[in-house]
Amino acid sequence: MIHCAAMACDLDARPPAPTPPPGITIGLVDDPPLLVPPTTERRRKRRDGEKAIAQFKPRPVWYAAARAGDKVVGRTTLLAGAETAGVYDVDVIREFRGRGIGTALVNTVLAQAKHLGYRSAVLSATGMGFNVYQRAGFREVGKLSYWKYGKMRQL
Repeated sequence: MIHCAAMACDLDARPPAPTPPPGITIGLVDDPPLLVPPTTERRRKRRDGEKAIAQFKPRPVWYAAARAGDKVVGRTTLLAGAETAGVYDVDVIREFRGRGIGTALVNTVLAQAKHLGYRSAVLSATGMGFNVYQRAGFREVGKLSYWKYGKMRQL
């Protein structure tokens, strides 16, 4: 069983977004960014699904990518809900962690949510991301517990 913090953010009360780290560009992208090649059938199907969802009208998802030169080093997804935006899949490759890239990615999609007219955003936080989300203005509002099969390890 996995236990995560349920977190929420009032988009009108967020702290100012820090600037991205030197040498890193952050921005919204049309195609879901890849951090690793989709080498398994499961990863290929997930990628196909992400690309298909990005084509829906009205648009339900936005992707943000962090790049060091031409290399994608981080990504996240914003899902437009009925009244609340959801932040999903915040991921930065290991050798680029600890530089503020995750925080910059989260702030990029939160700015997009605000631009779209949302007043709040939610996410579930693993131990690794908890402080990143607090810096972006999220606060813990509950606990989530669910069964996860596979090799996921919570930090």
